[in-house]
Amino acid sequence: MYYKNVVVLRTNEYSSYWNEILSDLSPDIFPLIVKDSRVKNISFTDLSSVDFNFENISALELKVCNDMQWRFGDYVLYLADWYLEKNSISYDFIWVVEPDIFLNTSLDKIIHNMNYDQSDFCSTYFSTAKDDWIWSKYISEINMNKPYKTFFPFLRVSKNLVRNLYEARRKAPSLANDEVFVASYVGNKNISFTLFSNSLQYNLNAFSYGLPHYVPMIKLFNNSKYEIYHPAFFSFSLFIKNIIKKRAYKKILKRILLLDNED
Repeated sequence: MYYKNVVVLRTNEYSSYWNEILSDLSPDIFPLIVKDSRVKNISFTDLSSVDFNFENISALELKVCNDMQWRFGDYVLYLADWYLEKNSISYDFIWVVEPDIFLNTSLDKIIHNMNYDQSDFCSTYFSTAKDDWIWSKYISEINMNKPYKTFFPFLRVSKNLVRNLYEARRKAPSLANDEVFVASYVGNKNISFTLFSNSLQYNLNAFSYGLPHYVPMIKLFNNSKYEIYHPAFFSFSLFIKNIIKKRAYKKILKRILLLDNED
């Protein structure tokens, strides 16, 4: 069976929001859950899934470590490709999404609008990295000349790039995280890439690491300016916990005052 696009939810929790989105995708898009099996009772209705665990990662002959489900987001691509091949499903692109993303538009629409773009790698942000970035120290370990960085909550990766990244990981096992490994491979190998900002409305006020969003508030005050948010929470308590965790008080205040933030 062939699908041009496969959507993979990388998750360590159940999300009714994403269960509904993935269950309602167009028939030409295949949904798949890659779940952290250390967390029990992650069960999505009528959706295929594969476990992100020591057994499966060892079967792929990749490096394992205690925080790999957090550190190695690119392993999700290899697990998905492994599952799809075992089940005789061919594809062109894998999309990776995370449960703390909120969409102000249709995922179907985003995917189908991108079908014209044949770039091997699409992400929200992509740039060179400074030498003092925490992950840049791994650059020689992964056999790259120059560090690059990207952002992993929302990606599209071609089948060819997935398999090339997998072989590169096998040959150079490292504790380098997903963002430096994948971005540096793309940047140093001159892989074709594009940014979602060419077709989606977002900026650091909407989609970043450090500025949390409360979904009911987005819905209440929505002016349709942004189409994708991260990190976004339906639970007010989780929203507050994330503000505290990331010390985002100043950023929240600037957002209330409609001032631009820097990630």
